[in-house]
Amino acid sequence: RHLDTLEENAKNDVASEESLRATSARLISVADELKTLVSGLEKLSSLVQEQRERKEHQSHWLEQMHERLDLCGDVTGSRPTLQTRLDKLQELERQLPDGTCQAQSLSQCTSSLVQLLAPRERTALEEECGSLETDLARLGTKLEQARHSLAAQLRRWDAYEEHYGRLASGLLGAERSVREFALRASLDDKKEQLEQFQGLLKELHATEQDLDSLSDKAQELIATSGEIRLSMAVNQLTARFQALLETCKELVKKCEQHVQDHIQFEKKHAECSKKLAHAQESFVEIQSLPSGNKERLAHKLAKVKELLQGKSEALNLVNATVQLAEQLQVGSSPEGWEATQGLLQQLQTTFETTFSEAQGLERSLQSTLFLWSEYQEALQRLRNWLKGLSQKTEGAPRLCTTLDEKRAQLRTCRGLLAELTDRQQAVEDLQVKADAISDRDTESQDVLAAVVEGHKEQTEKLQGAVVVLEEAVSQHEQLSKQLSEVQDWLNAIQDQTVTLSNLGLDQLALYSNLERLKAIENGFASQEEGLKKAEAQLPKVLQSTLPTGHPVVSGEVDS
Repeated sequence: RHLDTLEENAKNDVASEESLRATSARLISVADELKTLVSGLEKLSSLVQEQRERKEHQSHWLEQMHERLDLCGDVTGSRPTLQTRLDKLQELERQLPDGTCQAQSLSQCTSSLVQLLAPRERTALEEECGSLETDLARLGTKLEQARHSLAAQLRRWDAYEEHYGRLASGLLGAERSVREFALRASLDDKKEQLEQFQGLLKELHATEQDLDSLSDKAQELIATSGEIRLSMAVNQLTARFQALLETCKELVKKCEQHVQDHIQFEKKHAECSKKLAHAQESFVEIQSLPSGNKERLAHKLAKVKELLQGKSEALNLVNATVQLAEQLQVGSSPEGWEATQGLLQQLQTTFETTFSEAQGLERSLQSTLFLWSEYQEALQRLRNWLKGLSQKTEGAPRLCTTLDEKRAQLRTCRGLLAELTDRQQAVEDLQVKADAISDRDTESQDVLAAVVEGHKEQTEKLQGAVVVLEEAVSQHEQLSKQLSEVQDWLNAIQDQTVTLSNLGLDQLALYSNLERLKAIENGFASQEEGLKKAEAQLPKVLQSTLPTGHPVVSGEVDS
């Protein structure tokens, strides 16, 4: 405004106008610079305000996070408390990215601000910003450490609870087994029961160290959590374990005694049964054997008397077995005692029956052992002979490679067939001997029938083999004969052809040789007819020839 007034007053003064124009230009320049400075100051003020707000917000956020971390980082307390703290820590960890974003925004804002400040103020701001970033990093580290500590403590809780649950479950099963203890009937059942409780006792002894380990874990958790109930639970479990251990020891002793009593009874029962069974077997053997001659009869009578001499010893064994059975009653179930009484009754019945019948057998022995032995010897000889013959004829008739092998196999089969024919009388004699024995059993009859049938089958087999081999030899001989005739003719005309092919003779000799060569040429037709017959015979021969011999036979025809 002052310039405008001066310009109005100096319109007619040229020098003043020039001076005013210069002053006006300077004023405009100063005004522009002031506008620029004002704009910069406004921007600086805005950045300072923004930086201050972001710094305060970041500082407040870090302070809150540290406070929450201090509340959640405690590893003492029960498992639910620890799990709640871990959940809160995980929630804090999920908020870390927000703090990182805020720190990055603060850093960017500070970077923009420090470019407008003097070095001293710039250093102060950068130190403050760096301090917040360091605090943020420290917060992340503390969160990670706190989470690991809580997770480790929870794992200790999990290990303790799993350990406690496993031991408690094992004790429940063991207590159930003890409650279900009952007397058993058989020795196998008693041994099984003994093994069961011995195994249970072994498991309980092994559980002692496991229980000590559980107690150590509980003490560690009590020290960190203050949960006194853990000690009570472990003490209760230990008391149950000790009571169960003592009960199991007593049951093992009972089971051992029951098994020992049963073993003694069964041992004596087995001894008595073996004695009586041997007497029975001897009696049955003597009763079933025929007496074909005086010597054999005297021998069997001596056996019966020897059997009766053991009656007193057998009676003593029966009485001792009864006494042990009475001791066995204490450790056996009603079903087991009933079964034991049945065994005793069976022993007494066997004793009375065996020796009573043995006394009757002493007066009634008759035998035809000599005929029986003779029959068995003849039967065995014939069976052995048939077995050897069967091995010789196995696979007959077999394919052969050459004609000589076929002829050799034919001779062998004819010889074996002749031997079979000669043995026919031995088979008939064996049947006569068998008919003379009246008490032959079914097995003996089956064996004889098998021998007769085997002789018949071998005869039919060899007869069939001879027929097949005779046909094979005949066909092969025909082929060989046809090939030999052609080969002999070829050998004969080869020498003649060489002689008649001499061209160094006179005309008359040459005419004579020519006529003879024509005669030889005319003979090819008849030989070709023989060769065709041989070729027609070849497939039949190959059918009775091994594949390895086919090239030889075919090669003879081809050559």
